[in-house]
Amino acid sequence: MTSNRVTLFGGLAVVVLVASGCAGSQTGTPAAAPSSAATTTTVATPPAATTEAPAADPSPTCVDDSVVQDAVASLDPFNGFGWKVSKQGDPCATLSWVDAHIEGAMAASPVTILFFHDNTYLGTATSESYSFTSVESQTDDTVTVSYRWLRDGEATSQLSGGPASIRYQWDGSSVQMLDELPPEVTDREGYADSTSAPAQPDSCVTDSTIQGAVSSLPELFDGGGWNVVERGNPCATLSWAKAFVYGATGSSPVAVLFFNQNTYLGTATSKSYGFTDVVAESDDTVTASYGWLLPGESTASHSGGPALVRYHWDGSSVQMLDQLPVEVTG
Repeated sequence: MTSNRVTLFGGLAVVVLVASGCAGSQTGTPAAAPSSAATTTTVATPPAATTEAPAADPSPTCVDDSVVQDAVASLDPFNGFGWKVSKQGDPCATLSWVDAHIEGAMAASPVTILFFHDNTYLGTATSESYSFTSVESQTDDTVTVSYRWLRDGEATSQLSGGPASIRYQWDGSSVQMLDELPPEVTDREGYADSTSAPAQPDSCVTDSTIQGAVSSLPELFDGGGWNVVERGNPCATLSWAKAFVYGATGSSPVAVLFFNQNTYLGTATSKSYGFTDVVAESDDTVTASYGWLLPGESTASHSGGPALVRYHWDGSSVQMLDQLPVEVTG
């Protein structure tokens, strides 16, 4: 890798994401960067004089939900499966982002990261969608994406490759990819096909059981249903799935659901909290991570925690082995 910055999509495809003047524009359509026009102010007191006021940098326009939905709808289906918004970053940042998962996504299903500027869709982070991809952090003009991969012989639940942190930065006219994707990500034959998994024992959790469990979750607001975004080993003694509300942002609540012998057991907590993730699993134990905002922090810069809480199947029910901190529960 040279020291020069790489234009999206690095070595995958020479595609530059450029903001055009209208929402929903296609990736690679060139357009001028936002400009600032100087204003002239006439002073009424004698002697008459005209002064040039310094032009202020324009604030970016926040990304509308309709622009996000149109962008996601424009993605090519994956093996017949459409895409849904999973999480969204700060919609008013200079470089805003959304990650999208396929319908009924599993842990190894592909993820697409979409970028936006000034209420305009710019395109995707990479020309192909890869599994085990997530947004790691965000500043106003830079988004850092984490890419992971399976090593030889690993199951999804044993994922240990990476992460590789790749920065994408808005330079005033386009998005620049500041780091190079490792070959472990790009040189794979395609990406994980979660729709062609081998037959599983009857004790494994089926898609229909998971979808039924997720559909039973109460809506947090009108139209705010839940979407499966990740799931663990379906054949583990204690299996899990993670769900977000549709159109989730970085601080939106996350539901962690548990299963045993293809039976839905319930959620990890009676109330869903933001900044929640599953960080480890064994056959009978799942470890969830809980973060929180410290005073004065924005969603993109939260640093509270994490608190690691283990959930263990004892043969008849799930036991919570660690206590949630008051910073989470309030």
